[in-house]
Amino acid sequence: MGVGGGAYGDGDLSDELYWAAAELFITTGKSAYKDELLRSRFHKSQAQDATGGNMGWDHVAALGKISLSEIPNALGEAGIAEQRQGIIAAANRFVATLDKRGYRVPASSDSSYIWGSNAGVMNAALVLGTAYFFTKDVKYANGAIDCMDYLLGRNPLAHSYVGRYGTDFLRNPHHRVWAHQKDAKLPEAPPGAVSGGPNSMLQDPTIRKLGMSGCPPQTCYVDHVESYSTNEVAINWNAPLAWDAAFLDDLARGPSGDPGPAPKTP
Repeated sequence: MGVGGGAYGDGDLSDELYWAAAELFITTGKSAYKDELLRSRFHKSQAQDATGGNMGWDHVAALGKISLSEIPNALGEAGIAEQRQGIIAAANRFVATLDKRGYRVPASSDSSYIWGSNAGVMNAALVLGTAYFFTKDVKYANGAIDCMDYLLGRNPLAHSYVGRYGTDFLRNPHHRVWAHQKDAKLPEAPPGAVSGGPNSMLQDPTIRKLGMSGCPPQTCYVDHVESYSTNEVAINWNAPLAWDAAFLDDLARGPSGDPGPAPKTP
């Protein structure tokens, strides 16, 4: 990795083409874009890479499927319902995973704690919240709450990965302006900034110097401005956090805008 950014290699652009075709079809209704959708392996698939099980900057097909399932379009009721079933299938996998994890986090295994592991948590909450929107099944809402609880401090470090929220919160992200740790004239992380989180591969010199080799994956993290592999911030991580927070706010207010009934925690 050089100064200023790393490699963002992606050898398969079929998911980007599917997402583009979905948005253009919704916008224009043109048959050419519908034909492109129907030819794509993602359209009828309920696999993780199609439905949001591993959504990220290099896996974007689920973004097209979510748009097709939420926005009225010329697929018709049956076609939209088919897309919704894919999102619900992904949400069901997340619920099953949460039930197996001590901190109720949707990580399929210890190897899930990679660079930007918190993005996986936040994107899972987005899928769970979307499934709740379709079904009103409280298990999906509870799953989204579990994800937010983890981010805000219900984790092995009792650390909030979100700036200014919680007791022990994010202060020193890898950032060129929010760099108070390097220069007292500069600010700490502002409210709402979110860190990439634990990374068991320890991919920066700062965290390796701490002697953390062999750390339990959820603890492989340090709130330090130079720990770019655990404490980086990124717009594509803050975006799902904003969505998740808005979803939970709507959930609390209820359909009329008044406070609604809280989901029942198992």
